[in-house]
Amino acid sequence: MYSDADVVRLSRLRALTEGGRTIGTVASLSDEEAEVLVSEDRAARVAPQETLAVRRDEQREERVVAEAFAAVEAMDDLGLASILRRAGGGMEGVRFLERVIARLLHRIGAAWAAGTLGPAREHLAMGVIDRVLTWLSESVGVASDGATLVVGTLPGERHGLGARLVAVTAALTGWRVIDLGIDLPPGEIAAAAEATGASGVALSLVNPTVAAGALGDVSRLRKALSPEVSLLLGGSGASFLPQSSLPDRVMVIDTLTQLQRILRETSRLSLPAQMRR
Repeated sequence: MYSDADVVRLSRLRALTEGGRTIGTVASLSDEEAEVLVSEDRAARVAPQETLAVRRDEQREERVVAEAFAAVEAMDDLGLASILRRAGGGMEGVRFLERVIARLLHRIGAAWAAGTLGPAREHLAMGVIDRVLTWLSESVGVASDGATLVVGTLPGERHGLGARLVAVTAALTGWRVIDLGIDLPPGEIAAAAEATGASGVALSLVNPTVAAGALGDVSRLRKALSPEVSLLLGGSGASFLPQSSLPDRVMVIDTLTQLQRILRETSRLSLPAQMRR
């Protein structure tokens, strides 16, 4: 009695009435108009579910950071390591670094600056976080056939965890990482890049006092590097560098997610033209 087209149309009308519309308002709609409304109703049902899932993830991440910070305050190194390892095992790697580790570091830094967290607790936290980062990077192994990224900090910059976050992000993305550590002159960094055949060099700038005077070191490093080697700058201190004065082929990275996207785009780390200064 009914054609396939009739069945499809009746199914659409039923879906629209179940969505709260009266049959009188939808019966005269064309098939195309009815399908548009059905799609809108479907999206309206799915969107709240997706929003709720995102919010649950955010709440879980906030809870992990709060629990981790409480462990720092209690000087509970074993508890802190357990909290972070459990969270790291249940999240995508770079999201864990950005949404848990980086936020925890920011909260620790803010408390230390405000005088509410003593140096002993801050040092304990840094030690545990460094071990967790080592555990995370070792879980993916060492890439022997990927492009190479040299990671380090400039003279005077003795905060190394920002560079470690970059190194782990690169390792998780399949890159071979040469982690030089902290406080190195531009010539040494350039020599390491040449010796390892690196496609890029990434520097972490955290200390605003050091970062404010780092432009000369950045310029010297850029000149010492091969033109094909890209130079990436990241960390909270990078914002203190005058962007208009940076040499060509230098990119300022704002987030680890952005870094991962760039590393995935090309194994040679060649900068897109629109991202060059």
